[in-house]
Amino acid sequence: MSTNSLKYESFIRGIFNGANKQIAREEDPLALANTDFYNSASVGKNIHDINLVKLGMAYSIRFYKCNNEDYNKSKEQQLDDLLDEVMDANSCDKIINVIDSFNKEFLTKQ
Repeated sequence: MSTNSLKYESFIRGIFNGANKQIAREEDPLALANTDFYNSASVGKNIHDINLVKLGMAYSIRFYKCNNEDYNKSKEQQLDDLLDEVMDANSCDKIINVIDSFNKEFLTKQ
């Protein structure tokens, strides 16, 4: 299991974790918090795999935007840009770049 696959699964799980409940693997609404999807997509054998990863990322970003009371509306364009980057991604490396940017801009206290 790669570090990046764990980063992907942890990102999705982190977005959907509630105040009173920590979700486990595949307990997000679309059951996409799973390192297996990322690992399969990173091999690049099937476009379906990268699409599942992109779907999980896009849904997580939109969920964050719509359900996070700490969301800073002044960063709305940055969040939309990250969503566009996810949708345009053709590799898992690009997905990891989005996760890193999201974490830096939206989850790190500044």
